[in-house]
Amino acid sequence: MGVKADNVRTARKYVILGEINQKQTELISKKILANDCIEVCVIGSEAEPPSPHVKSYELKVIHGPIRELDEAGLLKLSKEKDLFLNVTEMKTIQDYYRKLDREPTDIELEAIAQTWSEHCVHKTLKSQVDLEMWHGLPGGTGFQPVDNNSHGQDGRATAIPSHKPFILTICLRKPFLKATKELNKPWCISVFADNAGVIEFDDDSAVCFKVETHNHPSALDPYGGAATGIGGVIRDPMGTGMGARPIANTDIFCFGDPNMKLEDVPKGVLHPRRVMKGVVAGSSRLR
Repeated sequence: MGVKADNVRTARKYVILGEINQKQTELISKKILANDCIEVCVIGSEAEPPSPHVKSYELKVIHGPIRELDEAGLLKLSKEKDLFLNVTEMKTIQDYYRKLDREPTDIELEAIAQTWSEHCVHKTLKSQVDLEMWHGLPGGTGFQPVDNNSHGQDGRATAIPSHKPFILTICLRKPFLKATKELNKPWCISVFADNAGVIEFDDDSAVCFKVETHNHPSALDPYGGAATGIGGVIRDPMGTGMGARPIANTDIFCFGDPNMKLEDVPKGVLHPRRVMKGVVAGSSRLR
């Protein structure tokens, strides 16, 4: 068109008809039509014209005070910034920036939180779990998690006298690795070593498998979270070895009750039906 555009914004405009109050308007706008996690929702006369006039983006370097916070302050910062880091992780970050003798920027905190997230580093799968267990008690075997520094070997326990508690320490990741290594199947060409697993198909070909979990991203942004999940499933086989050629995708979707009442949905969580529709649409994007 011969016109230079300094900024481009897109917007969707909805006109809601009928006799509804302000609370109902906000409910419809923010819970059904928009996702305030990734979108700016403008209600009322401020939405005119359809593309809200805003100032051009200006870079602002923001530093977050962390070096002098106590444990309660660290946890408050983690919650307010949606870092989802526990006190041990926050103290580790605090110690690091104390050594640097400066406060972290907001993007540094976001980058560390993202890198240390459950989604990216699989903390639960790789963590060590201590269980206090009893044998021979009435009603069967019981267990109870404890805060213990004991260490076991691959989750195996020695003979335990009846009615005596013992500590069982396991790493959730080890049983998967251990079983594969013990089976040592010759058709397992590459396991837990590259971007995806590779197994033998015939004398000339191999099959590359990749599994991607995108529960948390899909809960925040169903369409985008699921689309990037499928993207990862396609990307990683292409980056395995000398590169594999994607030929098919398989999906297993698990959702909450799509007929759940809105008042029963936890605060800050999208309704299961909305998550379901977004995930299906996002997963279909790259097929």
